[in-house]
Amino acid sequence: MSEHHLGPWNWVRDTAEHVLGPHPLQALRGRIDQLFDEMYEKIGKQHHAVSGGLPGETHPNSDVSETEKGFHFAMELPGVEEADIEILVAEDLLTVKGEKRAEKEVAERHFFLTERSYGRFERGFRLPPYLDTDKTTATFRNGILDIRIPRKKGVQSTGRRIEIKSR
Repeated sequence: MSEHHLGPWNWVRDTAEHVLGPHPLQALRGRIDQLFDEMYEKIGKQHHAVSGGLPGETHPNSDVSETEKGFHFAMELPGVEEADIEILVAEDLLTVKGEKRAEKEVAERHFFLTERSYGRFERGFRLPPYLDTDKTTATFRNGILDIRIPRKKGVQSTGRRIEIKSR
């Protein structure tokens, strides 16, 4: 007798399966699990996810802040080359896109392992109308993309504070 059969919680189930056969829903669940396993195996062979999301896509972490001078965007892009980054400003939309390529090689005794990660990324940010997008600046250092967009002269934020009233 296997250790599996020693637990009393398995006696009723195992006896029922022996007498009645496997439950139809259990067979269906097993087939669904198998289909998902096959799907992820095929996807994994075609692509290697870089940082979550769908395989082949990345979603770089970003910090967006507003100061008295304007907006500041800081985006983490480790392993990305400056030449692989494109920044576009069109009307009220800032778009940062590019591609990440990383390679890692490890030589061992009787085998050679190569790991590669590829992934395209694209982030879009809506901009308020009081920014001077013609004076946008960008720097890239140590894997951090830093974008600054100043305010237009003499224009303040159009936002206003809303008071919360008790009932």
